[in-house]
Amino acid sequence: MKTELTNICKEKSSRFVASLFPSSIDHQCQQLASDIAGIGFCQLHYSENHLLYDQKLLDILHLSEYNSQNGLSDFFSLLHMDDAGFVKEAIDNAIISGQLTIECRLVNESNIQRWLAVKGTVYNSEDTSKPVLLLACRDITQEKNSVETIAALTKKLSLATSSGKIGLWDILLPDFEIHWDESMYQLFGLASNKAQPLFAVWLKSIHEEDVEAQKNIIENAIAEKTNFESEFRIVRPDNSIRYLKSYGFLRHNTKGDVCGVLGAYLDITDQKNAEQELSRLNQNLEKRAEELIASNNELERFAYIASHDLQEPLRMVSSFMHLLTDQYGDTLDSAAKEYIHYAVDGAERMKRLIMDLLEYSRVGTNKDKYEQVDINQVLKNIEQVFEPELSETKGQIIYGELPVIKGIATQIEQLFQNLISNALKYHGSLPPKIYITYKEDEQYWTFFVKDNGIGINAKFFEKIFVIFQRLHSNSKYSGTGIGLAVCKKIVDRHKGSIWVESEPNIGSIFYFTVYKYL
Repeated sequence: MKTELTNICKEKSSRFVASLFPSSIDHQCQQLASDIAGIGFCQLHYSENHLLYDQKLLDILHLSEYNSQNGLSDFFSLLHMDDAGFVKEAIDNAIISGQLTIECRLVNESNIQRWLAVKGTVYNSEDTSKPVLLLACRDITQEKNSVETIAALTKKLSLATSSGKIGLWDILLPDFEIHWDESMYQLFGLASNKAQPLFAVWLKSIHEEDVEAQKNIIENAIAEKTNFESEFRIVRPDNSIRYLKSYGFLRHNTKGDVCGVLGAYLDITDQKNAEQELSRLNQNLEKRAEELIASNNELERFAYIASHDLQEPLRMVSSFMHLLTDQYGDTLDSAAKEYIHYAVDGAERMKRLIMDLLEYSRVGTNKDKYEQVDINQVLKNIEQVFEPELSETKGQIIYGELPVIKGIATQIEQLFQNLISNALKYHGSLPPKIYITYKEDEQYWTFFVKDNGIGINAKFFEKIFVIFQRLHSNSKYSGTGIGLAVCKKIVDRHKGSIWVESEPNIGSIFYFTVYKYL
């Protein structure tokens, strides 16, 4: 059966194909042309209600073999549901007119959809003299998909241009004739007027400071045969200024000569306004930075004065009080000696206050570079500094292996020293024990300094880090109220945070972080 059907189809198909070529071309050439063109054939025996397919068409449709028992109803079952109606009507009309030209969709046994371009002609069967519709079918699925893709892209482009942010233009050479799409008129704030000389409108709309540059950019691109990008300003009829980004692509004729420029304008006004605002903010920041540098220089000058000029009168007061005591001590009564003691003590406290204030001011102006700091070595140095206090109180500084971090070495040591000094100063009845541990995450080192001292009331957790804020009288615990403020300033310098947890009569834990990537 397969051989019989194939031979019948080939014979009828050959007649149809032969009619397309001069009689001098032999049958093999005709068949080759059919194969190259990707054309398959089928015969529709209209009155007998059945079809015959050749193998080429079966291959195109990815169908298994159909036999002569397949009627028109079976053929229509292959058609896409939306196409069946007009295909049936077209076949009925073709039997009368003798010609058929349609495009339709078929869905094969695997539920795969194919597009077919179908051309047909009617002839009378030699055997029965009944009309037979010979159909030549070509697979146009890929073409249709491409058209649909282009249509989708065109729709997206249309949506983009309809927003008024993108306009398309075309320049025809050599007359420099310009064509705009509707969105170009929106970009330029103009009413659509096809009669307008657009080249003149274009030149008139460009900002006077940019017009020559834009003309030169396009002329140079045409002369050098290169695509181009540029930015320029336009002035709309309402005098508002818009910034446009221009993209130009050269078009060439068959000889390779430039025959036009196809391009697009993108409205970047919002972007430019944001850039200008950012530039203004940067300028303000630079000005502020200069002011801060000047302020730091003033602080450094103050630090010099504090470390020299302000201390000299205090040294004189202290020295003369000691001389007064040495030379006239035997003649002074107890009240005079008490006054001298207060004067000397006040001078010493003022000196300590000035030195602490000097240390506080230096933290922000320190020009030392960040370097690798071994915390183990830092604590060994601090143990030596506090050896007398540790011996007197039988205190201990307890720590395991600690990390090497990046920081300003002198400041990191000052930070630990201040915290340990407070733990030793504010210890309770028990010998002070100070535990130092740490943990780390991806960005920060976190250190813990824990003591068993007198503790801090929760309402003072914030206050203790403010300069000159003290919780105890000078008669009970000496100090200036600057130590923890210096700690906070050092931690800030290392892009970290410092805080405390504490219970009165239990002890305190000071936490601080140091940023890893300084």
